[in-house]
Amino acid sequence: MSGNTPDSLYLARQITIDFHMCDPKLISDAEYLETVLNEAAKVWGATIIGSHFYNFNPIGASWVVILAESHFTLHAWPEHNYAAVDFFACGSIDFEASLEHLQKALGSQWVEITTDTNRGVVTSMQNKEINKTDLKMQRDYRLDWESYFHDRKAWGIACAVDIYGCNPDSIRDSELIKRYVKELCEYIEMKRFWETQVVHFWEDERVAGYSMTQLIETSLISGHFANDTDTAYLDIFSCKYYNPTDVALFSMKFFEGRDYKLYVNLRM
Repeated sequence: MSGNTPDSLYLARQITIDFHMCDPKLISDAEYLETVLNEAAKVWGATIIGSHFYNFNPIGASWVVILAESHFTLHAWPEHNYAAVDFFACGSIDFEASLEHLQKALGSQWVEITTDTNRGVVTSMQNKEINKTDLKMQRDYRLDWESYFHDRKAWGIACAVDIYGCNPDSIRDSELIKRYVKELCEYIEMKRFWETQVVHFWEDERVAGYSMTQLIETSLISGHFANDTDTAYLDIFSCKYYNPTDVALFSMKFFEGRDYKLYVNLRM
């Protein structure tokens, strides 16, 4: 695959998109869809290696293309005016331009970005210092969550970050967890109220570990730390905007995680 640099924190980015209220005639036309999707890959800036299109009887279609950068798929349900798209690519790819192209071509009146995930943590980068400059650089490869937040006129934004392979000592230290909350709030400029609550639970060995809560001026930060798997489960909910990718990278660095999953939800 092409496009990676030695300093990349992640090998690839994957984004899944739901196109609602599509024009059923457009997403029922096999020849039209194949043309549109090949054009989308080119707008995306990707290099097409090969593709396969299948039109179901009596209705529906699936399309898969292999790219030099990875892959691109679409599944259409004309009976529901709906199409699902999956982009997966390494390197610098213009997802947003392709998204706009597809929305217009499919006649979609409502587009929902359901996931935006980093794939493949580069092991050699595990101990690299991550500062604000690094994080800004990484945002260039991700959805502009801030524009999405304001364009949708969202009341708030919530993200869940699952960090796998944490340093066992870091998630078993209540004072370190409190320090994490303090530093995170300073980093994303959130005002804390009262002291961070950190309590250890033992009842079930599978989920035993510390649980944390912190009231903030704009809502709540909480977390659960599983000793059995060395995993941290974090939730940040705020009516004030913050960048969820920044939170994920900051948290993974703090707990020395191996990799993470990020789930973002706008609260309307």
